[in-house]
Amino acid sequence: MQLSELRTRVRYHLREATANTWADAELTSHINLAQKYIGSRLNPELVPALVLLKTETVTTAASSWDLPTDYIRMASDPWFIGTGSVYNKCPFVNPKKFGELSAHDPTNIFYQKYASTVINNDLYLTQTVASGILGYLYMSYPADLSSDSDVSEIPEGYIDLVILKAAADALIKTRQLQESTLIMKEIEGRLQLANGGKR
Repeated sequence: MQLSELRTRVRYHLREATANTWADAELTSHINLAQKYIGSRLNPELVPALVLLKTETVTTAASSWDLPTDYIRMASDPWFIGTGSVYNKCPFVNPKKFGELSAHDPTNIFYQKYASTVINNDLYLTQTVASGILGYLYMSYPADLSSDSDVSEIPEGYIDLVILKAAADALIKTRQLQESTLIMKEIEGRLQLANGGKR
């Protein structure tokens, strides 16, 4: 859905047909923040456009790496494809994702998973790895919308949650706190339902 339509639908919930209390720029800001909130709360499989592949070429022994600047949370366990290593599974269900990784080293298409932790925006593996490719899938933030024709990366099935969240945030400005709270309760309930009762 385009930004211009998103603003129109937010204004509907605010009962304001044209800019009066809320300028376009202000609503755009609320919409962008709402996209981040909703995108970060949905399970990865519900927002595939926000699941990105990250690879690191490992040339010296290492056990930690900086996470991407748009990182929200891990969407898979990290895996490692080492030179000369032979394991028995392919890391991707999605062939396109596998193609992206195998392009780095098509002769090593097997992998080993590692347990990991995230501390201060750094990824730490449980052991040191060297000479190969480290890969993982992570949840990213949706791109900000700025032009009226920009389209949200949130799927259509969940875009109404973005609209409701933007409206709830905007209502705080006019101290309509009770209405904002009611909208947020609806959003949280629908997020829980979308995620199958768990995040």
